[in-house]
Amino acid sequence: MFPGPTENQRPQWTCVCLKYGSGEPHEVSSSTWNRHFEQAATDDEKNHIRAARLLGKNARLLPNTTEALIALAKRGRETTESLLSVGRRKKAKTRDSSVSEQPDQFPSPSPPTVHTPSFPPPPPPSPPPPERMSPPPELQIPRRIRPNFDIDRLAQTAVLPKLRETMEYIVSLRNASLEDAVSKLDDAALQRIRHPPQATLQIDDLDIRHSIGTYLALEHSSQDAYERVRHSHTVNYPDHLGMLSFSEVERIIAQYTGVEKIQNDMCPKTCLAYTGPYEPLELCPTCAMSRWNQEKLRASNGRNKVAARKFTTITLASQLQARFRHPQTAREMQYLHERTQQVLEHLRETGEIPVIDDVVMGWDFLGAVLDGDIKPDDIVVMVSLDGAQLYQSKESDCWIYVWVLLNMSPDKRYKKINVIPGGFIPGPNKPKNVDSFLFPGLHHVSALQKEGLTIWDASRRDDLAHETVFR
Repeated sequence: MFPGPTENQRPQWTCVCLKYGSGEPHEVSSSTWNRHFEQAATDDEKNHIRAARLLGKNARLLPNTTEALIALAKRGRETTESLLSVGRRKKAKTRDSSVSEQPDQFPSPSPPTVHTPSFPPPPPPSPPPPERMSPPPELQIPRRIRPNFDIDRLAQTAVLPKLRETMEYIVSLRNASLEDAVSKLDDAALQRIRHPPQATLQIDDLDIRHSIGTYLALEHSSQDAYERVRHSHTVNYPDHLGMLSFSEVERIIAQYTGVEKIQNDMCPKTCLAYTGPYEPLELCPTCAMSRWNQEKLRASNGRNKVAARKFTTITLASQLQARFRHPQTAREMQYLHERTQQVLEHLRETGEIPVIDDVVMGWDFLGAVLDGDIKPDDIVVMVSLDGAQLYQSKESDCWIYVWVLLNMSPDKRYKKINVIPGGFIPGPNKPKNVDSFLFPGLHHVSALQKEGLTIWDASRRDDLAHETVFR
């Protein structure tokens, strides 16, 4: 008898399983190869393992096409079966083969002829009933689980001063309303927000149109430049009623658009804004500077308390309503819903997200849409804060935050005409407590999320209740 094969002489098979080799070719014994093959999770992985068994050391040259992998896997399966089954032969594919695999030495006698009665052929089988189309499977999108915690309990258990201030801001945002003291909206502003005009804007007065056109054309110029143009117009065209003054044209633009501004006190050194937990203070807790104008305070013997500096917040609701009053801009706001439906349809058909070029392809956004948190008519905005250099020879002497409309396509939403101003913080110092300055704008958005925003859509000529979703 001959000695059996040693460990080094045993045949090694190439495996590319994901569980033990992470898809990389590795040499294993035949029994280990069979175990790895049985533990493969998908048919594609099994095809890869069979093909690697056939290619051996050249398994790294595996093709990527499905047809080639199936063909190689078939050859690998046949080779494996022939090695594992001793004496097994491949059967012919047809039963009427004239030559057998191992012909006998002597021909077998022919079977006797048997006469059987003839019967009519059976009728062809009826075709199976058509299968009913099953509904598309529900999409399972990986997304972050929504946190579930008690805000009131967190606010009560907060110990650190900064944490207590932050929780007070959060509680105020949760309880925000358009009618509370933080909103600072009068009855006329509330009436316009809740009952917006239901018609496109038409300006028939030529003098008003000329004044507004000149005002917008001189947006990068000073107020004095507008007044000089107004004086020249009055001198050269005495028969006309004349252009509106700078303050008059600003007032009439505010009437047409319904845009409201909210002003709050701030520290003279831009440390913080007197909002939320800082609202009752008279001295800045950071720099200890007084909140009030000292000259007016001393002149009135402490009775006339006028803020030394203020910052401005622009209401978002009126700006959104004004955008929907024109058919073109209202139609541009439908991009987000239309693009989202296209991405979801592509995801149902292929199981993959197309090329990521917008927020629509994000898992968190798609999950919020499927959960019903973002509805077809919702408005999704994004906030952005940065310093602005108003003069070329100075550093950033003003800080501005804006709202970016994600409902518009990426090639439109970042243009100046479509960016919505949110607030202006005077400089030149950088704001140290940004939350205190953003609070009035976020409070306004939170109130809109709770109450909803009624918008007249000029592209559809109907009255819709929109919800502003802050992201």
